[in-house]
Amino acid sequence: LVFWRRLLTILSRFMRADGMAVLVFGGVLMHALLLYGLNGFADSNQVSRLFHFLAYAIFGVLVFGVLVRSNPYRFASAVALAGLVQAILVAYSYVSADYRSWLSDLLVQSGNIPLTTGIQAPGFSNSSGALLSVNQAVAVFCALYAARLAGSAKSVWAHTAAAFAILLSTLVVGRTGLFLSIAFFVLFVVVNRGRHRTAIVTLMLIGATIGIAASGNLVSRLSQVNPDVTNTLEWVVDIGRGRESALVSDLRNQGLPTLTPLEVLVGTGRVADDAIGNTSGSDSGYVQTYFALGAISGTIFYGALASLLWQDLRRLRERIVLGALVVAMFVVEVKEPFIFKYSLPFVAFSLCRLGVRTIRIPHTAMARGRRREVAG
Repeated sequence: LVFWRRLLTILSRFMRADGMAVLVFGGVLMHALLLYGLNGFADSNQVSRLFHFLAYAIFGVLVFGVLVRSNPYRFASAVALAGLVQAILVAYSYVSADYRSWLSDLLVQSGNIPLTTGIQAPGFSNSSGALLSVNQAVAVFCALYAARLAGSAKSVWAHTAAAFAILLSTLVVGRTGLFLSIAFFVLFVVVNRGRHRTAIVTLMLIGATIGIAASGNLVSRLSQVNPDVTNTLEWVVDIGRGRESALVSDLRNQGLPTLTPLEVLVGTGRVADDAIGNTSGSDSGYVQTYFALGAISGTIFYGALASLLWQDLRRLRERIVLGALVVAMFVVEVKEPFIFKYSLPFVAFSLCRLGVRTIRIPHTAMARGRRREVAG
């Protein structure tokens, strides 16, 4: 409301540049609304998903772009700070049964993991496990990206330390986020140079040394306040089992639901049912979207999202780094509908869009400088 004039200007520019993608998303939403009506208005989940995708991952990006003054460093720092605060609350929720009990009374649980359990900490969230862990992994990426964009050594080390602390929080939250966080650290070790790489490697070595030295004593101390420490360690160790891990097994067992030829093309309009829960029988975001919208609209939706992001990526200097985030978003969609949980597309689209806006200014300034030099 405060920036409504600037928002209208930015929205009009966005619609001129990327209005076709918005129209496509709107068309897919109309398709979902039609199926919702034909099903007797029984399941509004897919309509809600598409509406809130437009609200958060498209319009929300424009709003936050104004709030951070179109500065990708400010945006990445804000997400990193949110992730760091959440990491502190994750640690506290893991050791405090009273806090988890209070949280379960305060929030409506939306995930499958009870907020009172001590196996996977909820932090300050109503959905622990995979969703919270992916949100934390997004914050890890933003912290490392802010360090990459930082101009001072102090900022580089501060953001890198924050990224490491946020990564540690995923150890007691979810494997998906832990995998992503480790992958993001590896990515930035490869692409960074100088003090940026030095900060990551140094903090990782220090953290690993402290962790190995304190592991035995730490487990015994934690077991005094959280009896589920052993269970947490079991699913963390499960990551090292490769193809035999529970995560890989879950992905392998996800199949395609049986549909009629018409439903294959146009979808069923259904996502969840009060009686049976997940109507598609799969946790995969792609399968759920295919089941609800059909092969045609589902392909159009994901294709339009990929095209929208690619239009920005191809104009970026940081296309490899941000392209890795975009690829990660489409990869983890295989496991769950994370795109329709909004944090990943919100951050990916924000950083891509802000990156495009910031590189235009230096190019213009350089061009003007050349003209002045020639004129001189």
